[in-house]
Amino acid sequence: MSSNPNEQAISTLHTLFIIVYLQEMAWVSAPLLISANVFLHACITTQFNIESIILSALIFSFFLISGLAITISLYLAHTIALRNCRPSYFLPYAICKTIRIVTLAILSLCILLSPTLIKIYFYASIYGLFETIAGAVALEVTIRCIRETKRIRSGRRRQTRSDANPVSKCTLMEA
Repeated sequence: MSSNPNEQAISTLHTLFIIVYLQEMAWVSAPLLISANVFLHACITTQFNIESIILSALIFSFFLISGLAITISLYLAHTIALRNCRPSYFLPYAICKTIRIVTLAILSLCILLSPTLIKIYFYASIYGLFETIAGAVALEVTIRCIRETKRIRSGRRRQTRSDANPVSKCTLMEA
């Protein structure tokens, strides 16, 4: 065990970010592979019209670009923000993740509310909602990491319940 409480806190944050890495690996790779498969299938077969090819290319591009942005920003957050205790390097990941979450949530809700789209894209919308929930958890972990690294960087000690200023019962009764 580390003798320095700040080193222990950073070690805990590293462990948390490894969990976020694993989660992101799944949430980035699964839709990317599926959308790549649909796009290639749309390009190869003659069943699809040009609108389907363009739509599948846009969906694939969204997952590719947002996946790359999340991966790069997560790497920066883990290596620079945690190693050097620089909270501002968490922001690119938080911004990229928020954009992806909001986009997926809006599209998923639009699909679920549309009588024609729900017949075709129901499972995709459910996936989008699951990724939105998981992404919100990852953002919450990121926000905690930002707060903790700011606290460590400022040199403040972590406040515990025993540090709180308790009010005695005598004082309340006398008043």
